[in-house]
Formats: sequence, structure tokens, C-alpha cells
Amino acid sequence: MFEITVETALTGYGETVSPTTSANEAAERLRDPDVPLLVVEDDGVEGVVTESDFVAMVAETTDPVPVSELMSDPPVAVSPTTPLETVVDEMRTYGVKQVLVVDQGEYWGFVSTESVDPHLADDTIEVSWNGSPTRIDASAGGAVKTASD
Repeated sequence: MFEITVETALTGYGETVSPTTSANEAAERLRDPDVPLLVVEDDGVEGVVTESDFVAMVAETTDPVPVSELMSDPPVAVSPTTPLETVVDEMRTYGVKQVLVVDQGEYWGFVSTESVDPHLADDTIEVSWNGSPTRIDASAGGAVKTASD
């Protein structure tokens, strides 16, 4: 079995904001359908802001607030070499749709349920051809891998 890591499903870098960014500015940026989250960075990753954080804020207050008061802190984060199965467990445990990818304090990007699903789909066929085990992985574009890969 080949272990698939977070690097395989990394969605992209995403957008970052400082802890003092206004909630209004953050909400405006999250209106873009291509922006599922904002990473709050100062001296490294401090938190993450999603649409869910705004729903909670609106339910609690109408006062202007900085994103540092909205963000999920600490964010759910993994390293680039974390197995995807572990990421899925983290998503379930913490009830999140995106997980940040951080390596030694440096933000790399994020993975989401949408980016992880294709890599964990059970679309593989394992066969033995002339005594050599071979795996055809449909989720990786039909890549053929041998036991020595």
C-alpha cells in the first residue's frame, strides 16, 4: 500500500490577513467563492477565519471587531508529510472542512474535504503480472505503480 500525504492534495496557498484586519475586510474577501478561508498570520500562523466564524459573530454582536477575535485559535494544522487518512480523522474530530498545512511554522497552503476526497477514493486495482505486484490507481489519473515504486 502506498501512503498518500498532504502534499498530494494541497489545495493552494490561499489568502492571509493580519490579526488586526477588520472583520468587515475579512468578510468582503470571503465573499469571493474562490476564498474558502483566511489564514491569520503575524509571527507565523495564529489562526484561521471561515464563513462559520462570521455566522457566530453575527449571532453574538454587531460591534466592529478585528479578525483576531473571530478566528479559530489555534487552527487545525498538519505538516506536508502527514498521511491524508490522518487529515480526514482531524477534520472529523474538529468538525472542519479545511486544514492548514504548516511546516516548521511556515504556512504552505491548505487541504479541504474536496481536495482530499479524490485521493482517498477506493478506485484502485491490484494485480500480479508475471509475479510482480502492480497497482492501477484511477484516482491518480490511471497511474500504474509497481511494488518497487
